[in-house]
Amino acid sequence: TCMCEPYADVSPVRQEMFRGRLAMLSELRNLSGGRVMFGGRRLGKTSVIDAVERSVRDDRRPGEFAVRVDLTRIDRNNHRVDCWNEIAKALVAAKFMPAVSGSGKASPEQVMKGLRNAMSKRDTTLLLMLDESDNAMEADAENQAFVNDLHGLTESLGHTRFRFLLAGLHNVQRMLRTPNSVLRKMGKPFEVKPFIEDADREAGIALITEPFAALGFEFETIELPFQILALTHFYPALVQEYCSALLKRMYKLRGGQPAPFTITWQHVCQMESDTTLLNTLRMKFDANLDLDKRYMAIAYIFAYRQYDAAERTDVSGGDASMSRAQVRADCETFAPGLFAGSEDHVYDCLLDEMINLNLLERAGASRYILAAPNIAYMLGSREGIEERLMRMIDETGGHQLDPLAAHPRLGGRDEAFPLSFGMLRNCTEDEVRPITVLVAPAAAGLSRIRNMAGSLDGTDLFIRYHTQQLQDSTFTQLQRTADARPEQIVIHVFGPGHWQPAQLPRLVRRMEDLVRHRIRVWLLADPLGIGLEFAQKEECGHTPRGVRVESVPPWSKQAIEAFAKETCVGMRGDSEQVAQAVLSVTGGHGDWVQRVTQLCKDTRDHREIASRAKQALFGAGTDAILQEMGLTRDLYELLEAVADKNLSLRDAFSVAQARGHGEHAITYLRWMGGFKLSESGHLAMNEAIYEIV
Repeated sequence: TCMCEPYADVSPVRQEMFRGRLAMLSELRNLSGGRVMFGGRRLGKTSVIDAVERSVRDDRRPGEFAVRVDLTRIDRNNHRVDCWNEIAKALVAAKFMPAVSGSGKASPEQVMKGLRNAMSKRDTTLLLMLDESDNAMEADAENQAFVNDLHGLTESLGHTRFRFLLAGLHNVQRMLRTPNSVLRKMGKPFEVKPFIEDADREAGIALITEPFAALGFEFETIELPFQILALTHFYPALVQEYCSALLKRMYKLRGGQPAPFTITWQHVCQMESDTTLLNTLRMKFDANLDLDKRYMAIAYIFAYRQYDAAERTDVSGGDASMSRAQVRADCETFAPGLFAGSEDHVYDCLLDEMINLNLLERAGASRYILAAPNIAYMLGSREGIEERLMRMIDETGGHQLDPLAAHPRLGGRDEAFPLSFGMLRNCTEDEVRPITVLVAPAAAGLSRIRNMAGSLDGTDLFIRYHTQQLQDSTFTQLQRTADARPEQIVIHVFGPGHWQPAQLPRLVRRMEDLVRHRIRVWLLADPLGIGLEFAQKEECGHTPRGVRVESVPPWSKQAIEAFAKETCVGMRGDSEQVAQAVLSVTGGHGDWVQRVTQLCKDTRDHREIASRAKQALFGAGTDAILQEMGLTRDLYELLEAVADKNLSLRDAFSVAQARGHGEHAITYLRWMGGFKLSESGHLAMNEAIYEIV
């Protein structure tokens, strides 16, 4: 009796076991320039790359090369040299070019010269497929030297002759968001997803049924292969793991009986009680969550939410979805050490990454849910998930270099834009909510936007500030600017006093047509007026459809340091300490940060920075300073009361109500940068505000 094992875990996957991805294979063969490929672990990125390499090799078209390079083992401290040496090894093995002469490692310039020489001798095309490139992308994020090398080759050799593919996981996605990265200008990324869509689902069914049929087995009903796909979350590698275990069991049960032998519901149910198999599937699935501790925290929060929804019988209807605000609140409660100091754009980025890793999916315009219900069960029981969340309270780490925390400039000027790259991303990529109400204290510097109309460096954004009232005739003007700048997203900004909340319903209706022309509208709110009103709407869930409300958080130390390095020569030698000094004296409020940094550009003395800042910023009375920070004396006293008691966010709501404020006052104080969340999950006052007042 045949005892073949087609589902053996081998790399590259056997040709006869590769299923689906036909459209992607065709597009990769005809790639132009550079592209990115990402997807979760165990989804088959390497298998796709191997299939392309095999297809080119088998076709034997003269001069056509497709070469896979594994970048797993590069040294992050010397990544550019290591990447090019790995490329050289692969190109030599593929007989594309001779070995680079000399002992030891070749320089990137030597390898690129050899590559150019090889392509100049004949009509040659090369598709360089760089697999497992996350380590390289993480190391390359700061100066992008390696990516720029690759882009330079496509420009000089031709986009149809030298092509490259960067394949990886979360760091490849993050490189796409890095300001000024050439990857942002390339085509749409290849997303390797589970076998969920119709064509791929058929491939998933074939991956299960065809090998079993060839070995003399048949399934009792067509629903059984679907059951297997659902249990394995439609992941090709997990399907193979499951089928390998099922096949071994079926060989034993069949014994010497003649084919075909029927696989029944009972057989599949028995597999679902196989703890060894389930633990193996869980371990391999968890590999995606292990990429970033914060993924694990968010996944457990959603899983707990799903268990809770399944048991709920009240009017909420057992909704397992969550908004970003709910995700943030739970992350700050259950894993404060992992998320301390994280701005809203960090949560948006993490949620988007988890969608692209097929862990989450969108549930409407601004809500998220687990990509499949069985993910919760794969993560464990309700009790196990609850226990894991309790243990996460003490975990730390998760903080990584965040290029989106920096602030763009306009036309190379020394003045920075009030919003960070991350906030700009939030306020422009959401087509469902193209209208953004920006709430911030005067000290945040939103008034600077009025004098910063034009194209923002490192983005595809064009800012247009309106000094007239928002009215019906304005919409014709909005359309004209979009037609004049088809390659840019045009942001129309209306300052405080130039719009009213009552205009929002009509504005939302008009924007339904304008949004596809890459138009966005920002409405700047007077903090103690409309700002408080919108804090109440946000807390009650009454923010109008099509509108997002964003506060402008204080600058991070990293953002201040980057700004000081770029604009103040005298601060460069000790930029981290200088950034801390500026942060301490300004509370991170953007306008104050820029004024102090410019005022102290010739000194690195911390005491001198503090002295000059106090003279320049805080000569007015206390009430005037509070107003600059978007506060009144009553709100400041509430801020002190909450901070003095070291309260959690939920307890702070109770204090606000007891003192005659609504819960929205706590939301508003966070918007004004008054609170920061400690690693213990409690609200702490921004120390600089106390010092300033």
